[in-house]
Amino acid sequence: MKKLVLIAILSFLYFESNSQSYEELDSLFDDTTKTDWYFAVSLMQTVRGDLMHFAVIKKQRDGKWYAIYLTKTDFLMQITGQQTSRANPNNINYMKEYKIYWQTLDEMWKLRYSEFPYRKKYEDNEKGWAKRKFMPSEGQLDYLRKNYGIKYITDFIYGKNLFKLLKNMQDPQWVEYYKSL
Repeated sequence: MKKLVLIAILSFLYFESNSQSYEELDSLFDDTTKTDWYFAVSLMQTVRGDLMHFAVIKKQRDGKWYAIYLTKTDFLMQITGQQTSRANPNNINYMKEYKIYWQTLDEMWKLRYSEFPYRKKYEDNEKGWAKRKFMPSEGQLDYLRKNYGIKYITDFIYGKNLFKLLKNMQDPQWVEYYKSL
């Protein structure tokens, strides 16, 4: 009971203290590139065993998405403007512009898993933020749906929503709130 009260109080304080900053954060990510392509990440594991897909995506006339899959290195090179990209024709360093650390991409697995799925990679068995072993809780998934534009955990988080998520993931209060859902 005490834990639930503490979580409720922390959640209230978190949203009260951050409500204005997250509204400002929302306007920070206005897209000025005038392109139909977006940077995107899916928390779906790849056939090569990577924990997520990196891509640039575009919505087709028939409403379906077209994706060009990238390695993490190419994704970072394009999102920082060091490599030609359909999603970044002006070569903007979005990571610098939005003050997002590139290491945050390495933390995205924590949204989906409660522990790193390959024990040998992390000897210290680093913990993820998801409530379930291989999936976020319903509360966590609902939160991702409402705030970052996905329907299923396998969907792409893209464009403005991707940048907002990466920025939010750097906030320890946001992480604690997500873990509490």
